[in-house]
Amino acid sequence: MAQKKSKKLNPKQVLAAELLGHGCRHSEVAKRLDLRNETISRWMAIEAFQSAINQANRALVSSILGDTTNLINKCHQAISEALESDVEPTKKAGIAIRYLGAYMKPYTVYDKLVEIQSSDKSRDEFVRSMAKIMKIIEHLGYLKSSNSVFTDSEYREFAEQIVCSWGEIDPKIYS
Repeated sequence: MAQKKSKKLNPKQVLAAELLGHGCRHSEVAKRLDLRNETISRWMAIEAFQSAINQANRALVSSILGDTTNLINKCHQAISEALESDVEPTKKAGIAIRYLGAYMKPYTVYDKLVEIQSSDKSRDEFVRSMAKIMKIIEHLGYLKSSNSVFTDSEYREFAEQIVCSWGEIDPKIYS
């Protein structure tokens, strides 16, 4: 559980949080900052330290996302220029296409069919499960309204059998 100590971090803690947020290992951070691994482990229990790591990580991801967006825009521009001119930007376009291929998954008609089928399967499974649940509720209702007199343990045993059998039980058993 995170400790509630001072909300301010010392300069080494700030630097350690920054390094950890950028993906460095605990042992690497400890070595770079001339600390013991145990010190880093203790700091990890401090809420402000964890928050600083998360903030550094979000900043890194945001920076990478911005750079990636800029590169993708340049790739699109290079492809557009290659398509519009007769000059030799085809090499540039080839690089752009390979880059885009690395970041964009091709989406085919087959992918769409698989997506629809899995959606249909999920919906069918949901409907079957709901039908079984309704059957269980129906059987529990039969059990409750049966004219038979059961002891508490017998009643519980029948109810458990109904639930465990997913409603696939003959109501004559308890009527």
